[in-house]
Amino acid sequence: HKLILLLVGLLATIFFIPFRNIFSFIFSIILAVAWVGVSFIIFWKVGIWMYAFEHVLLILMLFLFSGMYSFFFVEKEKTKFYNLAIYDGLTGLINIRHFRVLGQEAALEAKKTGEEIGFIIMDIDNFKKCNDTYGHQMGDEVLKKTAKIVGSCNSSPVIGNEKNQCVSARYGGEEMVVMVRRIK
Repeated sequence: HKLILLLVGLLATIFFIPFRNIFSFIFSIILAVAWVGVSFIIFWKVGIWMYAFEHVLLILMLFLFSGMYSFFFVEKEKTKFYNLAIYDGLTGLINIRHFRVLGQEAALEAKKTGEEIGFIIMDIDNFKKCNDTYGHQMGDEVLKKTAKIVGSCNSSPVIGNEKNQCVSARYGGEEMVVMVRRIK
């Protein structure tokens, strides 16, 4: 009896963890119906087939837990990793890799629509001297404040958004770049 329950739980876990969607829900229903059927046949002769419903509830709770875990933790982790992949950790501006992707998308769209795109590339003069004189923490503060000013022009990093006029990124150490769109 307990071995069958363990096998059903293991089978349910194998199917629920990778999918956590409608397929998992349908599979849990099929598994529950199969469990009740098998339990009814096995335990009917003994007169304890009602205990099968405890295990059905266990299977459904497993599915609910799996779904809640996916909803609360996996989506949060995906968002965190996405943000780590596209934003510079120090300045909060878009990193140059993502900026290049946005630039390519903007160039393709501009080619179709005939719009003009402008790029402003800037760096902080004598930044090495600032770092050497006042230390890297002060240099980081200078970068953050400069990035805040440069980033204040940002509209939205989503290409195709009509409000998207300006996107800024950290180009390198103390260099930043701004893409200005729809400048006509």
